[in-house]
Amino acid sequence: MKVTLMQRAAVLPVALLASLLAAATSRSPQNQSRAQFAIPDQLQHATPFVEFLRGAGLTIREVHQSRLTAMFGGTRQAAYISTSLGVVEVVVFSGVMEAESITITYSKRPAPTAHHYLIQGGPTGGVPKEWHGAQPAYFTLHGNWFIVTWQPDLEAFLKRNLGQTSRPDLLK
Repeated sequence: MKVTLMQRAAVLPVALLASLLAAATSRSPQNQSRAQFAIPDQLQHATPFVEFLRGAGLTIREVHQSRLTAMFGGTRQAAYISTSLGVVEVVVFSGVMEAESITITYSKRPAPTAHHYLIQGGPTGGVPKEWHGAQPAYFTLHGNWFIVTWQPDLEAFLKRNLGQTSRPDLLK
């Protein structure tokens, strides 16, 4: 059987399309969440938290040093993590239950920094820390993790997966 140049040209786009579909399937969100993600050496303290997020089903996009490093007396153990549900920052304390000794008091103020938080206890050395923002921040305290996010869906996800909600219907 003779194959014409026109017939060969028709096969090329079909083969290219099949190749692109196969590549897209291998990079699906489900496969990405299971893919190994390299955490920078200076952020290895965040590995248990990143593994918790990954194990709960989130896709991890990137891990960087967090600006929260200076908030608690110079700790360098803070990470900024971009996930499929949004950004979460975590400070990892050396004490096993150190984060859970922190108290956070919220008050609303006039714009531009309408949301005000007073953070006390834990490794703050008895000195209260203030946090101001134009948008609300959501805090989760678990063991030695001080967790902050700005997305309510991500906060609900974290609390549900840590078993920390006063609403039992959210634990389902």
